Amino acid sequence: MQNIISFKVKILYFITGLRLGGAETQLLLLAKNVRKLGHDVMVVAMESGGIMAEKFRSESIQVEELSISGVATIWNGYYRFKAIVQNYSPDVIHAHMIHANLFSRIYSMFNCVPKLISTAHNIKEGNKLLMSGYYFTRLIPDWSTNVSQEAFDQYVKQKYFFRQKSVFIPNAVDTNQFYPDQKHTTRLRKEFNIQENAYVFFSAGRLHVQKNHAALLNAFAIVRHKLCYAVLLLAGEGPLEKELRFLCKELSIEEHVKFIGRRNDIPALMNLCDCFVLSSLHEGAPLVINEAIATKTNIVATDCGGTKELLKDIGIIVDVNNISALAQAMIKTSQIPSTNERLDKARTYVINNFSIPTVVNKWIKLYTE
Repeated sequence: MQNIISFKVKILYFITGLRLGGAETQLLLLAKNVRKLGHDVMVVAMESGGIMAEKFRSESIQVEELSISGVATIWNGYYRFKAIVQNYSPDVIHAHMIHANLFSRIYSMFNCVPKLISTAHNIKEGNKLLMSGYYFTRLIPDWSTNVSQEAFDQYVKQKYFFRQKSVFIPNAVDTNQFYPDQKHTTRLRKEFNIQENAYVFFSAGRLHVQKNHAALLNAFAIVRHKLCYAVLLLAGEGPLEKELRFLCKELSIEEHVKFIGRRNDIPALMNLCDCFVLSSLHEGAPLVINEAIATKTNIVATDCGGTKELLKDIGIIVDVNNISALAQAMIKTSQIPSTNERLDKARTYVINNFSIPTVVNKWIKLYTE
């Protein structure tokens, strides 16, 4: 990756929290690659205790946490943020996710900020009250961005973004990590006790209501009637794990669904599976979709925001919360050849449009223009 400018920029990345998620993962990818270009970066999180914080620090990126946990702690967090900004003196504050976006906009109303950029990571980032905050503060940032073209268009239409000061910039994908590679498949099949003839479905994401794992489990129960050798792997942790395990027992699929927790080997798991499934209620531009495409994996996804623009003519898209359609799509993937020319072309498209150099250079241009 080559630097497209000849001078150093100081960027303060500001995010709601550093839990394991798509926005946080994308920020890590962005921050470490901007830093590799010789620019100065630091990360500030509103919340404390996020497990991603150490991943940033392992890349020699300074991380500060405001420890905001409710209304009572907002003022302390505000003055802590003010002190950090004054001490660091950034050229750009680049905020991510709705709480950090609104917080930084309010901050910039009363303090000098050379350049403020707000990035939304979902087609629906919050409730009506929070989203109205986007509407009333849309003129404050120098630039507003969204990682999904579909979500971007909606934000402009609903006047959450001011059109003349907004732009679509997609998520980047590390195609050097996500690529076809079967070297770990035998080991993983042994680890999860998966038979050689099993058809493996895989889903990765926080066990949270937004991801709609309940619909996925109900669909998988239908799939099992047709594909008696099917297995479902669920990677991730979250508040619904106990409830979802109980649902598996109710559906009599507990022996065929494997909750594998938080994983650091998602590329290997993408290569292990025969089909990646996204069952979400709403998303922005799901990073996992392009990661699955980059590994040339079959995909079934709900029309939850951003999936149509990413999948185009590959994969199968079904309506949100349509259990029957989701099940039929999952069954259909078992009939698709593993050597699929469309998957080859799709990976090439991801490399050309979502690679780290391509996306990072777009951000650098926005920081400096």
